[in-house]
Amino acid sequence: MNVSGEKTEDKKITDEILAARDSGLSHISATLRTALADRNPVPPNLNARHPDWAEFAVRIGRALGREAEAITALKAAEEDKSTLLLENDWIAPALTTYLRQAGGFTGTAAELLPHLIEIDNGFENKLSAKGLGKRLVSLWGHLEKQFPCSKRTVHNGWVFTFQSAKEGEVRAKVQR
Repeated sequence: MNVSGEKTEDKKITDEILAARDSGLSHISATLRTALADRNPVPPNLNARHPDWAEFAVRIGRALGREAEAITALKAAEEDKSTLLLENDWIAPALTTYLRQAGGFTGTAAELLPHLIEIDNGFENKLSAKGLGKRLVSLWGHLEKQFPCSKRTVHNGWVFTFQSAKEGEVRAKVQR
């Protein structure tokens, strides 16, 4: 309450929550009970890392009468994983910037590293060619989901061929 004794907006909201808490918790319990009892098939590949969670999420959506929305949301989240990972990676943003400026690149990680150091001098003395190569290979699955790409091995490493990158996108084609 405020000084004049009137209920504030926060107090009104709290009162509404308290008045509806029991029915809300009952609704949640009933929905979860229905989802847990559901043994009908669920579309595959909705979450690569936690497929069991995705199945349960679809069953919760089904229990709420919103199966299609649950499936759509899971598919969108799966697609966004690679984008989010690459945006938050410490190397991928510099790679994207370099390719946008250079229009493309073909070579090894050792040949790519000086270009990335030009983009972000924080890599100097912190990132080796071997480290860059390993990081690119570990990111490759995410790069493939975002951009057309492949790679080919040479004696002791990889040769990467990245084609022109346009505003915010990396188009990579690596020869096998």
